[in-house]
Amino acid sequence: MPRHLTNLNRPAPPEHPPSTPWTGETYLGLRNGRGWDAGMIDVAVGRDTLQLRRDGRSLCTIDRDHLAHWLDTAPDQRQPWSIDGVTWSVDNDGLTVITDHTGIWVTIEPEHLAHLHHAL
Repeated sequence: MPRHLTNLNRPAPPEHPPSTPWTGETYLGLRNGRGWDAGMIDVAVGRDTLQLRRDGRSLCTIDRDHLAHWLDTAPDQRQPWSIDGVTWSVDNDGLTVITDHTGIWVTIEPEHLAHLHHAL
């Protein structure tokens, strides 16, 4: 068979290689109701999920695409979202995370949330 016909049975290579989503470790800085530093939430970003930890305790595992979709929704259209005992909501101060098993609520620092949102 002529050489120029041997490539007909092979799929054409993609014009752009498929992008691989970013994975790694990051954190979300937290503020309490008075605006004081309230520590941080460690975030392990995997290919499909995010694992949130605070003070060495697992808070929840979140589907990466679901969180990205929720964050893409206009803030005034977002409904509170609870998963594994952690409630995410939006109020006048920004995005607030309420950890139900401890009763602690904190506000995520906007620049940290923007970084995470961009990574998704």
